[in-house]
Amino acid sequence: MPQELVMNNREDGFTLIEVVIATAIIGILSATAIPAYRIYAQNSEMTVAEVNLRNGLKYFAAGLEYHPATGALSELVSQGYLPNIPNDPWTSKSPAVTSTEEVVDWFYSNDGQELVLYAFSGRGTEIRMPSLGNTAPGTAGAGGAGNDGAGALTPAQTAMQDQIDAAQAILDAANKEMAHLQNLLAFHQAAREAAIAAGHKGKKKQAKIDNVLKRIDEFKKTFSSAQAAVTSLQAQYDGLPPP
Repeated sequence: MPQELVMNNREDGFTLIEVVIATAIIGILSATAIPAYRIYAQNSEMTVAEVNLRNGLKYFAAGLEYHPATGALSELVSQGYLPNIPNDPWTSKSPAVTSTEEVVDWFYSNDGQELVLYAFSGRGTEIRMPSLGNTAPGTAGAGGAGNDGAGALTPAQTAMQDQIDAAQAILDAANKEMAHLQNLLAFHQAAREAAIAAGHKGKKKQAKIDNVLKRIDEFKKTFSSAQAAVTSLQAQYDGLPPP
């Protein structure tokens, strides 16, 4: 009977050797699996950061017809093409950069011919892109609709031409804003795809897409009104007596 009791007690627990072996196995797994996971996570974050920066530069140029100057990467934020400048996940633990802060994790240069962007940590990929220049294009342009510049205008034509020019300026601004929203939509869609590819759900990106779509729907009314105003004023101008 005592021997049977000893056997029962033995079956209910673990020996010291078994506990030591199990602890050693857990330690080995922790020493290899956790660092490997961290490397994977940081590589994924770096990929998302590079995709966001590349797309931000692409859509910035599509909307504004130039690229940020050397050291002015934060313009991507101030112009609305990125919510912030992402950090280099290998070196920085500080909050993401806003439009008023210095970008310290990324080297960025624009000599007017080529863009160069890479992380100071040396991780990730060096991004090189053709540059559209490093200053905003001039605003000088041709005159508005209506008079082609030949001959003097009557007072009525002059007044109507001023109205046409003002309406055309509103239409041009509306057209530019619509293009900006379309570029912003394409950027957020690309960012969502990159986030999903990196293993994220992309819910925050989808919320931004929905917000831009809402703004586009609202702005279509402004765009249509401005377009109708220019057409109407031009028709009135054409109906005025010649000088």
